Amino acid sequence: MMEKQQKLGEMLVTAGVISRQQLRSALCHQKNRRCLLGSSLVKLGYVSEDRLLEFLEQKLEMPLVDLRRRRIGGELLAYIPLERAMEYTVLPIGRSLAHGSPALQVAMADPTNLRTVDALAFLTGCRIEPVLAAEEDIRRAIERCYGVQLDVGAEACSSLGGLPRQDLADRFLQLLEVLLEKGILTRSDFDRFI
Repeated sequence: MMEKQQKLGEMLVTAGVISRQQLRSALCHQKNRRCLLGSSLVKLGYVSEDRLLEFLEQKLEMPLVDLRRRRIGGELLAYIPLERAMEYTVLPIGRSLAHGSPALQVAMADPTNLRTVDALAFLTGCRIEPVLAAEEDIRRAIERCYGVQLDVGAEACSSLGGLPRQDLADRFLQLLEVLLEKGILTRSDFDRFI
């Protein structure tokens, strides 16, 4: 139960799935792209989505659900408005009564994000029971169930040699880390850039 309170990145570093440098790079990517940490780790190639989900399933002892063919009724969708489902990348998939209070089962790509769990509990008035699902599967299920088309957009390319912007951002972060290690850049200057 203690591991549910540990942040995803720290869990992955502690288990040796990613390095501390990869975590820093992914956190920078996450901040710039406004996406989930797991998505950043996968997009940067530090871990496969299957490996990430398998790790979380085992570490958190949480079920992994397949949303590809799952039908979600309107009464469940009413608990989480479309805007919040998109913002948090979550999907309500079931509800029950647990110990006399309503519980809502919610598919999440990062169930370790306690802020999201708390926000959903406040929003719905239900105890939230997170279950694991692939982020892309959640996005597709949101499109299908809510009847919308999400614009996730392709990675834009910069005019600098045709490299994707994220490659440039990663190279910039690596350059900053080298400058910090060599003492050319101070920690406060480094922090100001990222």
